[in-house]
Amino acid sequence: MLTATSCCSRPYLGDVGFVGTTLGKYDVMLGGDFDGTRLNRVFAPNVPIAQISSLLRPLFVEFRTRHEPGEGFGNWVERVGFDGLRPLVEQTA
Repeated sequence: MLTATSCCSRPYLGDVGFVGTTLGKYDVMLGGDFDGTRLNRVFAPNVPIAQISSLLRPLFVEFRTRHEPGEGFGNWVERVGFDGLRPLVEQTA
């Protein structure tokens, strides 16, 4: 589930959340859960809107091939960790 806001909604509970930081830029947040037991965290700050899909695409591709049965994206992010995700994004930069 994706959530987006400029500041005052609930983007922190989604698997992926976007919080507007300035005109046309968003903090990309990953790893939340909808039970409210884990908030997502900033994975990439101040990402221009045109680059968000390029940032997320390799993560979604890897998730599709590596997630455990029944594991959602946010739980997968938590298990793999940001240190495990960053090389996937850096390969496409």
